Amino acid sequence: MKVKKIFILALFTLLVPFALSATLSGKKICVDPGHGGSDPGATGVNGSALPNEADLVLDVDMRLKSKLENDSATVVMTRTDDTTLTLDNRVSIANDNSVTIFVSTHLNSFSDPAAHGTETYAYQSGTNSANLATYIQNELIDYLGRFDRGVKYTGYYVIKYTNMPAALSEGLFVSNTEEFNLISQSSAREDHATAVYRAVCQYFGETPQEGGGTTTDPGNLKGFVYNATQGDNVEGNRIAGADCYLVQGGTDKHTVVSSATGLFSFTNVEAGDYELRIEKSGFNTTTKNVTIIANTDSWASTGITEDNGGTATAWLKGFIYNESTGLGNVAENRVDGATCTLTNTATSATSSVNSDSTGLFRFNELETGSYTMKVEKTGFSTKTVNFTIVDGENWGSTAIEEEGAQELGSATGTITSKTTYSVIDGALCILTNSSDDPFTVYSDDSGKYLFENMVDGEYSLSIEADGYEKWEGDITINAGQETVKDIQLEVSETTDESETPDDLSDDLSDEVLTESEEIPDIDEDVVCPPLKEAGFPYTRNDGSIHFCRDCDTPANNDPDCTVNLWKEA
Repeated sequence: MKVKKIFILALFTLLVPFALSATLSGKKICVDPGHGGSDPGATGVNGSALPNEADLVLDVDMRLKSKLENDSATVVMTRTDDTTLTLDNRVSIANDNSVTIFVSTHLNSFSDPAAHGTETYAYQSGTNSANLATYIQNELIDYLGRFDRGVKYTGYYVIKYTNMPAALSEGLFVSNTEEFNLISQSSAREDHATAVYRAVCQYFGETPQEGGGTTTDPGNLKGFVYNATQGDNVEGNRIAGADCYLVQGGTDKHTVVSSATGLFSFTNVEAGDYELRIEKSGFNTTTKNVTIIANTDSWASTGITEDNGGTATAWLKGFIYNESTGLGNVAENRVDGATCTLTNTATSATSSVNSDSTGLFRFNELETGSYTMKVEKTGFSTKTVNFTIVDGENWGSTAIEEEGAQELGSATGTITSKTTYSVIDGALCILTNSSDDPFTVYSDDSGKYLFENMVDGEYSLSIEADGYEKWEGDITINAGQETVKDIQLEVSETTDESETPDDLSDDLSDEVLTESEEIPDIDEDVVCPPLKEAGFPYTRNDGSIHFCRDCDTPANNDPDCTVNLWKEA
């Protein structure tokens, strides 16, 4: 969903027609589709069925590659197919090729299906990386039209250890039904790629090509056919002689047969969306949606299941990873040698496998239905999880926690104006301690900030927002607890918010109460006068005007904020 600015673009074209010939010649850009291979990334709301995050971002970035190359850029891809890469592999590809900038594409996921929106990350604020991330964030909001979660700063490996300006985008949440259905559309992935292409042009001070570098040239589709009943897409498990069809509008447009190595290849195919159908005697027919991208080799390796007389075959696979580190399900954090015991809750039948050297486990030839899986490994607490197995491939990556591992805490609070009590969104919140790099978040549209998965200890917290004085203070985070610290910011002397409203100043100039006038009838034990929540004005006995707020931070900075010091104005 692109927000069009027709009038502005037309005016710009009339004023500076020469700008449309801008080019990215001489720029070398590393494009990094997240995850891939044995790491599918986040699974969508459809569960283990394709597409997953790795498939979707590869499609986005192959489109981005085409757009950048059409504008004369040199593009270095970390992967162009469903390949497994470590984080260090990705960083090395960028650094070894001395690229100009690095852009990594991801899609978000969260346990709460209501989580939504777009966010982009850089390592540190005030840098070229931050500028690049800001351009990408703004264009993604423009083209995808989702909630703006802002630019954020954190030490993700691929943006921390690359030697050039680097940004990582989380386009939207595949755990959110509306957003998953959106990014599953070819047009949305095209918009995603266009947004990043335009952001790259803006970063280099160039004008993007009209239409985002769209082209109608043909593309290619390749992949391996493999026996999904027996295992993964590896040499020795691939299938020759499978009939492969590209279908569009219900018509078989192209047909090839997989080679002796199991490879199929469609070449010079008109760019667009297709259905890939694969048939082989003794196997169940399999279909999946694919997209042909202009001037690009797209990959769509596909597993087909053995036909066992009408009973569908299902399998379960996933990674075991260490929950105690806070790193999540990434290659460097996976656990090998964990014993996984799967039990069919209907029949009580059990089977066991161990996670391999990559942390991967797999159960083949399962009946559909409900299961429990128990994961055990010395030095870790035993974990039991529940699964509902459906036909075909099922994913069940599981986190286990180290015994005696340090429990993590969090810090949160709401940021408001000390003058108007209104919430402040977009405030920069920086949390530091003596041993780690700074942690950075922004307050959301409700004024809330949140630092999660923090080691317990003493921290320094600083808050900055336009129009307000910088706030600094200390905060203690306790293991297993959420520390709440609400912050009120003083209005900067240069902002209009600190000025007394005209109607209020007029009233006060004529009707300031004197010491002899009656004090409001309230309980003498009450520390603050009534109506403080509404910011009701009061005067001190010396005639100066203040607003009574919270007794912990009285407006007159006098800890003795008792009722007899205040009179109603």
